[in-house]
Formats: sequence, structure tokens, C-alpha cells
Amino acid sequence: MKNKFILSGLAAITALASTASADQTIDITGATAFRTAAITTIIASYGAGMDDFAHTGAIGLAGIQGARQSIFKGDFPGLPDKTIIRCTWTGSVEGIQTVATQITQDFLAESALTATGAPIVNDTVAVPSVTGTALLPAGTNLVIPDLAFSDVYPTSSPFNVDNVVDSTPGVVVFTPVVNEGAPSGLTNVQAGQLRTLFGTGNQPLNYFFPTSDVRKAYATGRSDFSGTRTTYLAETGYGISLPVQQHKPVTNGAAAGAATLAISTLQIWPTNDGNNKSLVWGPDKVGNGGFESSSSLRVAFGGTSTAVQRKNSAGGNLGSPENLLLISVFGISDATTAITNGAKALTYNGVGITPASPLSAGDIAKITEGAYTFWSYQHLMYNSTNDTTEMQAVLAELTNNLPANLGTAGVDINLMNVSRDDDGATVAP
Repeated sequence: MKNKFILSGLAAITALASTASADQTIDITGATAFRTAAITTIIASYGAGMDDFAHTGAIGLAGIQGARQSIFKGDFPGLPDKTIIRCTWTGSVEGIQTVATQITQDFLAESALTATGAPIVNDTVAVPSVTGTALLPAGTNLVIPDLAFSDVYPTSSPFNVDNVVDSTPGVVVFTPVVNEGAPSGLTNVQAGQLRTLFGTGNQPLNYFFPTSDVRKAYATGRSDFSGTRTTYLAETGYGISLPVQQHKPVTNGAAAGAATLAISTLQIWPTNDGNNKSLVWGPDKVGNGGFESSSSLRVAFGGTSTAVQRKNSAGGNLGSPENLLLISVFGISDATTAITNGAKALTYNGVGITPASPLSAGDIAKITEGAYTFWSYQHLMYNSTNDTTEMQAVLAELTNNLPANLGTAGVDINLMNVSRDDDGATVAP
């Protein structure tokens, strides 16, 4: 945190003692499914007051919207001096944990704004026409976050949330997705079919629709730090704390969206998979892991899967290469990217939406009127023991600007004519 001193003539000594002021830093963590809307809202909140920003994604607006870490600096409405906002997107449940239990998270250091080298990207401030050059990693700061976005209620976690102050500024929408190469007849999935799939790990295609296609569909998805996973287990009635049987797809290394992208191996999720382990519910259970981020998961869904070597949890081969499919659930932003690269959205319980930016008026109506129920509230929360005037100013500005910057992530809370009392609860007027 950098101190500034305002000195004036003969009053310099007095000013040095009494008028010191400081830049303020607000740290935000949580939901990866909502980060596109969150980043867009942060940029809109700074407006012309933004001086600089850096991030760990690719150059351009899409890069910063998909980056795990980012940092912004400039004049922020309602606050003196300069305001630094730093983001590290980890997942909803991990965001709840860090805010509720006041543990540290890693954030980019302010020096990332002026570093040189690679791979941190320091774009110009001409958003959205951003350009820039790759920059050197400037290190991280371990601090307790001020705010966390979450796709699920704080009570959908095992952490003590007595001091958590929660608000719901929006609705975040999800859709089931199948990877590239699915037959035309696979168009819909029922809640009960998803329950069975995530419980057993795989099902033949004729379990989902009448077909002579002998392929199987395999379950894959997120770790239990994820609000996306919490949502699909709650919405389908599976149970958010129950272990699942998910698989880890590995692609051939081609770039996402490339015609040659293919899934090369598919392993039942091992228990020693670093950041992709499940650590909240049922840790160290084979199959219970999942991707830390949907941005990693969605890559595989743009790949073909005609000759996939299946593996057990120890990495040993299971039979010969197999022609198979993958099914999972994505937030709308990630689903849009996966579909652009070749995947296909499935309707849910006979009702579907078309992932797009923005959602069509017809699809929004399906959500706001209760026809489509694969959604949850987007929460923005903080710990009352870590309350500051600066944090409240940022919270208020983000909350005010979110409805106009939701993009593909979700729906304005003010449009909803239905509600639900908890994650996965009945949707009703």
C-alpha cells in the first residue's frame, strides 16, 4: 500500500504529520462462473477513472474476463486517492471459506502493473479495445479477501458463516453440455439421468434416449470448491455433500477450438491431483475430484472423443481405446465458449436455453417465469469483522452496476417473477 503526502509551502511539516492519505486495496475472490460479469462490472465501475490493469490471461478483453488473477488501479467513484481492486477466482465454495473463516488467498502484487516479461498481461486501458504485451510474473500477496462472489448460499458449505453478510444481486444460469461428436438424437437430459450419471460415472447412450448407438457417456465436472458443482448436485437432487464419480479428460495438446483437438485419455479422478482435488466433502475418494476451474474443463468439450484410452485412478490402462462422450454442466459463459468450439447444449427436463451473449428475451423469460430451473442466485458477501468504509463503497458500486453488465452470466435479480428458498429448492412464484 503506497502512502502519498500533500505538501504546501510553509505548512509542509504540519501536512506531513496530519494529512497523510493512502491508496486503498480491495481484494475479491470466489465464483469462476461469474467472473466475466464481475470483471465487466469492475471495468464499468472505474469508467474513465481507470489508470492501469494487469492479469494472467491472454491479451484482450476475453483474456482478462477469463483470467484467474487480475489487478486494476485508478480513481473509483466515492473514494479518495487511488483504488486498487484485485481478483483471484477460485470457486464459490472456496470463496465462502476464505471470507467466512478469514483465511488468506493469493493475489497479484501491485508491481504486476509495471512488470516486464511473461506471462502476466498488462493491457492498455482502452477497454474493450485492449492491446498489450506479455509481462513478467511479479509475485503474489497472501491476504484475507474483502469480498467473495458465490453461485450458492453460504449455508451450502460446511464453514462457519455466522459473521457472513450476504446479498444476492443477480441470478447465474447453467446448462448441461455434451462434447463434440454427440449424435443428433441426444438433445435432452432429465434431472434423474444426471443423478445416475454422476453417481455411477457413466451410462450408455440408450439410457438418455432411444438409440442403437453403443457408446457410453461419462461424467466429468468440477471440484467441490465449485459453486457450479454445488448447483448441479443441488438442482438435480443428488445431494451437495455426496461424493461423485467424475472423470478427468486429457486432450492431445492442440489449441482450444482447433480442428485437431481430441481427447486422448480419460481417467477416473485420482485422489492425488493437486489443485483439482475435492477437499470439502469426501476428500480422498476416487472419482470425487474435479477441475478447479470451468475454463480448464471447457477445453475438452471442444474436442472429439473417438479413440480415448480410459485409465484407472492409478493411471493404468482400462481396455482398448474407446469411442465415448462426455457430459457435464457449465455456467452460460463457459458453455458459450465450449459450444463455439464444437460442444452442444442439452435441454434440461425438456426445457432449454441457447447460451449466448446476451441471452435472448425468450430464454430470459423461461428463467424469470420459472420454466427453466437450472439456475442459482449470485451472492456477493463479506465478513462483518472485516468491514471497512472503502469496502462498502466498492460493494455498493459493484451491486449498482451488476444488472447492466451480466452478459452471458445470468439475469437481473429485479426481473425475476419466481424465487427459491435454497440451492436446488423448488422454484415458485
